[in-house]
Amino acid sequence: MLKTGRIRRFAVLLLIVPAVLAVHQACALGAEEASLELTVRVIDRRERGHHYRGEPLSVRVTLGRLRSGTPQPDTSRLGTEKDPWFNHVAFYLYRIEERTTPDGTQAELVPVKQVPAKARYNRPGEQRLQAGQRISASWVVDHIFTSDLPAGRYCIEATFDTTARKESDPKLFRGKCQGKSATIVINEPKDNMARADVLRAQGDYLTYHEGHYDEAIKLYLKALKLAPGKGRVHCGLGRAYELKGDPDNAINEYRAYVQWVRSSKFPRTGEDDINDHADIIERQVKAMEERRTKAKK
Repeated sequence: MLKTGRIRRFAVLLLIVPAVLAVHQACALGAEEASLELTVRVIDRRERGHHYRGEPLSVRVTLGRLRSGTPQPDTSRLGTEKDPWFNHVAFYLYRIEERTTPDGTQAELVPVKQVPAKARYNRPGEQRLQAGQRISASWVVDHIFTSDLPAGRYCIEATFDTTARKESDPKLFRGKCQGKSATIVINEPKDNMARADVLRAQGDYLTYHEGHYDEAIKLYLKALKLAPGKGRVHCGLGRAYELKGDPDNAINEYRAYVQWVRSSKFPRTGEDDINDHADIIERQVKAMEERRTKAKK
């Protein structure tokens, strides 16, 4: 945990604060003549790093091995099968506060608390990196954490720290790297559309990360009551019903989602296209209907 008395200051004109406040710090690999670089970012739910209070956060960390002019071993061991590298990543939250000084407007980072991020969908096996290679892992921060945050500007610091490792293998990385995430802005949801966004995000978290389908369904239905035009809610609601074992309601919600996409006439954009996603859901619905028909025979 952070010490409340410790305040790290850095002065920077707010007019030139970048949208992504990324800091890359290299650290030595013990006996090896190599170094690592840590980068962190928060996945945006909307443009310019804006999030609503009460929304879960998705965080991604990338570790890269820097190239060097000195001779290096072929690989660097970051972790093992039993002790993967991402178990040694921790996150800390800082609030960005504005200060007016004779030199102009400055920003100050004030420590808030450690972030209870949960690693998700990461490979637990041993990781080795050659010079110039990178490896990534993902975490999720639950909505309960962000619900307690006042609106404002924040950044999340990440550390990769293996100094406490007990293994005697000299080739395992021991050291500490730090980096800062993209700046995020926490806003208060002020209308029904924004509140529905928050409820959908909470439902997605409970459905895909926690498996609490009944709670998720209640949140999705509340979101649709607040903003019936939120078509994406139908997809999450359909998934919650499907995983709960209620194919009839799942099919109805998936159909509503596909119909919303078709009627909205979204332009096809290529990668991560919502029309392609609707095509996938439509095929899934047909498969579910076929299984349901066979089950009734």
